[in-house]
Amino acid sequence: MYLFILLFVNFVNSELLNIQSLSVARSQIGSASLSNQGLAIFAGGSSSSGISNNVDIYNINTNSWSLISLTNVAYNLASTSLENIGIAYFGYLNTFYIYNGNTNTLSKYY
Repeated sequence: MYLFILLFVNFVNSELLNIQSLSVARSQIGSASLSNQGLAIFAGGSSSSGISNNVDIYNINTNSWSLISLTNVAYNLASTSLENIGIAYFGYLNTFYIYNGNTNTLSKYY
């Protein structure tokens, strides 16, 4: 069983914020942050019910979550971010997923 509770530190007020948990508790996720937009992204992963295609996106500015899906299930994603773009690579399928924080869209590239 997996349990993930996300905590963020608000460096302005030096307080620890409890942000809830992911839509499905899982390990081996890819994660990236788009700090320009206050977004934290958690993609794919493995749970007790199998491999996930969930992408949980937390917006610290609105204290809200959104959920989108990868086109395939994936785990052990290598991920990074560049300003408003989050990039995840899934080597098993030789696939890149690119999340655009400006448009809230997820694209898949082979």
